[in-house]
This record gives sequence, C-alpha cells and structure tokens, in this order.
Amino acid sequence: MSRIHRGAAAAALAAACCLTATGTAHAIIGGSAVKNISNAPWAAQVRFNGGGSHCSGAVIAAQWVLTAGHCKSNDDFVLLGSVTKGQGTQISTDRQIQADGEDILLLHLTKPYKTTYAPYGSSGDRPADGKSVTAYGYGDTDNDGGKSTTLKTCTMKVKDNDASDGKNDHVIQLTKGSGISASGDSGGPVFYGGVIVGTDSRGTDTVKDYADITSYSGWISRTVGS
Repeated sequence: MSRIHRGAAAAALAAACCLTATGTAHAIIGGSAVKNISNAPWAAQVRFNGGGSHCSGAVIAAQWVLTAGHCKSNDDFVLLGSVTKGQGTQISTDRQIQADGEDILLLHLTKPYKTTYAPYGSSGDRPADGKSVTAYGYGDTDNDGGKSTTLKTCTMKVKDNDASDGKNDHVIQLTKGSGISASGDSGGPVFYGGVIVGTDSRGTDTVKDYADITSYSGWISRTVGS
C-alpha cells in the first residue's frame, strides 16, 4: 500500500475519531454516529441471504473488502459510499477468500471502487493491553436488537492483545470504551494508529473478540495483490 493511501486514510480516521462520544453480528452500543461518509470513505455494508442479513467491513483496495469469515455467502454483495444503512453503491462479489483458522474474509468486487482505502496493520502495529482503539459498524444499538440506521463509531479498550477462541487462532480482546460493538458489526474494523488491527468476530456483552489482522497482513497483501 502506498504511503499516500495510508496517510489519507489515517487523516480520514482522525476526522472520524472526533465524532466519537464519550457482538457477534448487531450497530454499535453507545459511541456516536459518523455524520458523513468522508469521515470513513472505506466503510462497507456487506449483505447476503438476498440482502436480508448484513455485516460490516472495510474497502482495503480497489476491488477488495475486508470482513468476517462468518459473513461468507454465495450471494454476498456490498453497499459503498453511504453512512446510511441500506443505501449506497451496490457492487456484487465474485470471490470470497477466507484465511485458514481465522474468522477473516476478503471479498473480491466485480468492479473497482474508487475511494480512500483503509490501510491495514502488520505485527508491529498491534496495540498493547490497555490501549484505546476505534471501532466502526452498521450493527445494532442495544443487545435487544435495536437497529441502527447509520454507521457508528466508538472507542474500545484492549483487554488482551494475544488471545485465541473457537473461531480464531489470533484474537485481540476488547472491552467497552465510549461504546461496544454488537450484532451486525461483525466484520467491522477496529483501528489503532490509523490502521486496521482487527475485525469484529464474536464475543459476549462485555468482551469482544476481534480477529487479529496484524498476524495476517502478509496473507492479505498476497491475496489482494493476486
């Protein structure tokens, strides 16, 4: 990834972080709404099951969206370019490639999408325990299934940066900061230092497991470059 793309995405992330107030598959509980897509131009809504089910994700290259492995379907498509859920430019996918042993999925778009792409981190970017990170998602607003109409963001705290669970060999565990992810945020990115370090995989009401992207940056680079 070029330094230009990385710098532009970091600037967009910094702008979005200024909007922050104070699961498994729902929008963020707490936090705040992202007011304009220019603050998160890489944001992706991942749809499947005829559009009736959804996850979140991030555009990391012209024809690639990063999301969660359990969002994989033979009818995946994405909506791009809008903070409003259910709106945006619709692009179908023709390949779904999952990392071995991880709840990480790369969706290949049938045509390029021009935007500021989200940079993803390598092993040196992994946040230490206790650090604050910034999450994004289009999921639920409470654990009772309250639905968001927009992209949301919040800060979360790193509880354990080197864990594992039943779906991932490498997990970054997060707890509530200004908010916490919920159902429908699955696949949504979490940023630290301007780069994606994890994608929402699963968890409880209080501890969320994010697949550790920093351990798979090489695989991502090879796949996106192929």
